[in-house]
Amino acid sequence: MTVAFRDHVALLSAFLDRRQPIVDSIAGGPLNPRATNLQRTFDACFFESPGLPREFWRLHGELAAAHLADGFEPIPLEGHSHELDPLRLIVLAHEH
Repeated sequence: MTVAFRDHVALLSAFLDRRQPIVDSIAGGPLNPRATNLQRTFDACFFESPGLPREFWRLHGELAAAHLADGFEPIPLEGHSHELDPLRLIVLAHEH
């Protein structure tokens, strides 16, 4: 699987340029205990931020898929993967 590094750098730059609106939408979306589809709501905070070109949506999940295709899988240690999952962290924060 070929991943265009240049495209992902442009996506990261676009996210950083829009960081305040993204933070604001996360605070009103996934951090809201009434959010129903956390993954969709969280993704929308980034990929549907104002002014973000729609062509960046095609990059969503591309890096994770490339890692799996190349054989890189998180190794569960003590029953948990040591990979950070933002949605799991949100759920844990609400439980706390």
